[in-house]
Amino acid sequence: MFGVAVSIDNFDTEHRIQTRKARYKDIQKWIRDNYEEHVTNLDIANTKRKFGLIQDNHTGIDESQNQHRPKTRENKIKLIFEALIHFGFIEENINSS
Repeated sequence: MFGVAVSIDNFDTEHRIQTRKARYKDIQKWIRDNYEEHVTNLDIANTKRKFGLIQDNHTGIDESQNQHRPKTRENKIKLIFEALIHFGFIEENINSS
């Protein structure tokens, strides 16, 4: 294993670049460690879908059966949004609406 160190002028060291994909477990742990809250896999998937990070159309719900689709509460969306910024999935300057 080897690495390369690169110096770049005017590089903002606070800017995070996604170096690996965080698993849902990593996102859950980060939120628990920083906010002492629990989020579910469904909360994370719904939030990622809201911000266009999941492109699939499969929702696990058969639309013909009029099944209830659980919604993610706004406070959980904000926590997951912060985690997605932390892990480099989205940039901080993206509007969260």
